[in-house]
Amino acid sequence: MRKVLYLVLVILVAGISGCCNKEKSETAAVMPESGCPKVESNEGMTTQTTVYPCQTANMIRLERIMPTQINAGQEFSYDIIATNLTDTQINEVTITEKLGDNFQFKSASPESNFENRQLMWTINELGPNASQKFTVTGTAANAGKIAQCTDVKYKMPACGAINVVSPHLSLTKVVPSESLLCDRIPIKYTVTNTGTGVARNVVITDKLPDGLLTVDGGNLVALDSCPLGPGQSQEFSVMVRADKPGQYASTAMAKADGNLTAESEGTPIMVREPSLVVTEKAPDREYINRPISYNITVTNNGDAPAAKTVLQKQLPSNATFVSATENGNFSAGTVTWDLGTIPSQSSKTVQLVYSSSSEGVMQTSTQAVAECAATAKSTAQTQIAGIPAILLEMWDVSDPIQVGEEETYDIQITNQGSTTNSNIKVIAHLEDTMQYVSSSGPTPGTLEGKDVVFQPLATLAPKAVATWTVKVKALAPADARFGVDLTSDQLTRPVTKTEATTFYK
Repeated sequence: MRKVLYLVLVILVAGISGCCNKEKSETAAVMPESGCPKVESNEGMTTQTTVYPCQTANMIRLERIMPTQINAGQEFSYDIIATNLTDTQINEVTITEKLGDNFQFKSASPESNFENRQLMWTINELGPNASQKFTVTGTAANAGKIAQCTDVKYKMPACGAINVVSPHLSLTKVVPSESLLCDRIPIKYTVTNTGTGVARNVVITDKLPDGLLTVDGGNLVALDSCPLGPGQSQEFSVMVRADKPGQYASTAMAKADGNLTAESEGTPIMVREPSLVVTEKAPDREYINRPISYNITVTNNGDAPAAKTVLQKQLPSNATFVSATENGNFSAGTVTWDLGTIPSQSSKTVQLVYSSSSEGVMQTSTQAVAECAATAKSTAQTQIAGIPAILLEMWDVSDPIQVGEEETYDIQITNQGSTTNSNIKVIAHLEDTMQYVSSSGPTPGTLEGKDVVFQPLATLAPKAVATWTVKVKALAPADARFGVDLTSDQLTRPVTKTEATTFYK
C-alpha cells in the first residue's frame, strides 16, 4: 500500500493591524429625571470605520489539503478551504486557483469558471468565522512536480447599524364604581411603554365632567410622567370630589413625543347621597303635668344608606323628661337616639314622653345627622293649658243670732286647679231679714239693692286663696239664707253657694 502524505499549506492573507476592526461610538443621551427610573437606551449615532488594505491582520485563512505524491496519469483530488477569521461578514470573496502545467483538470466542486489554466470561485457572502470548501479533481500528465497557486480577493464592508425602536403607550384609569357625595374619590392612572425604545415627554390629561372637580376646584387633571423605557410604567393617584350626586365618566389621554397616544375611559362612577327628613306627630294641646307624647320619624329619601344616624330632641327648660323608646338617652335637656344605619328609602320612628309644669306654648326642636347627609331639622309645639278648679267656701261666724245682732259671713275662694283664674267676680245675695252693715276683702264691695257686688279680682294663681267678708244685721226672726255667686273667665257657668242662719227673738 502506497503511503500518501498530505501537505497542508496555509496561506495567510493579512491587512493592516487593527484597521479592520469596527470602530464604534455610541451616544445614549438619557438624563434620568429626579425620582424617575433609570432608562437603558441605545439611541444615538454610531460611526464605523474599516481601513484597507489590511496587510498585517489575519483576515482569511486558505488551507490546501492535497497528496504529497501521486503516480503519473493517476486521477486524484485535493481540497481548498477558505475560512473567515473575523467576526464580521466578508463580501465578494473570489478564490483563484492557478493550475500548473503538469496538471490536467477534470472537474471542480462546486463548479467553477475554468479559463486560461485558472479556476475561479466567487462567494458573495462569507459569514463571521465561516468556512467554504472547494474540491479540484485531475491527473498528473508526466512525472515531476505539480505546482498550484491560490489567490484570494475580498471586500470588507464598512457597515453601520441603527437600532430602530418603536415605543408604544398604554393607559389605564381605575375609578371606584360608587362613592358618597362627601367622600374624596381616588383615581389611579397608569401609563406604560409597551413598545421598544424610550417614550419621552409623556403627559396624561383628563377633562373631568361637569359636577366632578379636583380638590383645588379645577376640572382638568394634568400629569407629567418620567421618560419610560420598554416595559416601564408610572402610576399617579389623584383625588377628586363631586359637588352633586349623579353618574360621572370621562376619558383620560396620554401623549408623548412621536405622536404617541393612548386613551382610557375607566369605569363610570355613581356618586350617591343619603337625604334625611324628620317628621313629628305631637298633640296640639295638652294640660299641665300631663304626659305629652311625641312620635318622631327619620326618613332617608336618598339613594345611599345613612350611616351613624343620630337623632336629638331639645326640650324646653320647663319640660320634665318622662321616657323614650329605642334607648333614647336624656341629658342636659336633650334626648339623643343612636339610630345606626337607615337604608335608602327607609324610616325609623321613636317615641318621646315629657310633661310641663307650666302653661304656655312648648316649643321643641329636633335634628337628625348622619355620615355624608345634610342635617335635617324639625320643630314642633304644643299648647300647655292648666285645668281650672275653683273651690268656693262660705260660713257664718255665729249661728244662731238674736234679732238686732250682727252676723259675719266669710267667703273663701281657693284655686285648686293648675291654671290661673282671671276676672273673678263675687256677688253676695241678702234676704229681706238682713240689713247690710259692711264688707271687706281683696276687692271692695258695693251694695246694689239686696246684693253686695265686689269688684273683679284680676287673677288668682293655682293654690292661692282669696277671702271676702260681709257683715249683716238680723232684722226679724227667720230661717235666713245668705247666698253667693262666683264667676271667672275659666268657668263656663257660675258657682253658687248658700249658708243657712237662724235669726231668733
